Amino acid sequence: MRSPPKPLFAASLALLLAACAVPQLPGPAADREAAAAAYRQRAERLAGLAGWRLDGRVVAKGPGESGQARIRWSRSDGEGRLAVRNPFGQTMLEVRSGNGGLRMRDARGNLYRGDQVAAELRRRLGWRVPVGRLADWALGLRPGGRVPEDLDGRGRPRHLTAGAWTVTFAEYTRVDGLWLPQAMHVSRDDMALRIRVDRWRLQWPEDAGRGG
Repeated sequence: MRSPPKPLFAASLALLLAACAVPQLPGPAADREAAAAAYRQRAERLAGLAGWRLDGRVVAKGPGESGQARIRWSRSDGEGRLAVRNPFGQTMLEVRSGNGGLRMRDARGNLYRGDQVAAELRRRLGWRVPVGRLADWALGLRPGGRVPEDLDGRGRPRHLTAGAWTVTFAEYTRVDGLWLPQAMHVSRDDMALRIRVDRWRLQWPEDAGRGG
């Protein structure tokens, strides 16, 4: 009849196995810190851009209304430009921001400035457009430099909240080694905006020296 294993040996074996397993199974806190570090690194690289441009499509849904449009959105040298076109390619609105303040011109040539822009957009669309925050959301960034709470393992935001607004990032694409949103959903109450990016173009400071 064999004698039972010695308690000391069994305890030592259990401790050894546990010690070997710890480095392979980091805890949730370590995962969150790694994701936050990846987010900060991506945000730092995006801050170094000389400019960017996206071409995409937007579907807007509000109380009893819906519509779709194509957009070309760019930012360079501190100036932003958002052109909204109908499905036939005709420009309906063009919004500019920068040193000259916020300006908007419609298809008839009417010009709006400052607070008039937000008021006119709300009159036309039926709901307030978060113009100041959309540029950060488009890049997958949280305004104010704060790290989002809901990140995936690569440091990419899955959800953002800003007041009554909720932003959901459904899909990302890799551009110049950076993860950028390709599909996002912006909603507030019973209003929703779906954006699908067809093409991203990033401009880096060194591009000027190469003539590109």
